[in-house]
Amino acid sequence: MADLMDQARLPKTDVAVHIGIFNDFISNAPPADLNIFGLVPNPDFKFMEKMVEETQTTCLFIRDSGLENILA
Repeated sequence: MADLMDQARLPKTDVAVHIGIFNDFISNAPPADLNIFGLVPNPDFKFMEKMVEETQTTCLFIRDSGLENILA
């Protein structure tokens, strides 16, 4: 994870791992400047709105084409 953060030029990134049900945890998650969420092929826009409301911070929703390699 440290190598990935370095290669992505995110030097001041905190990593937190929590085990449990995502929807139960999100409202109690530590505050962040930016939340990054992956998208499924058919995005659930209600989920996206809910994440913005519950986190009360900037949310970035991303999806790649599956053709790229982040380590390239």
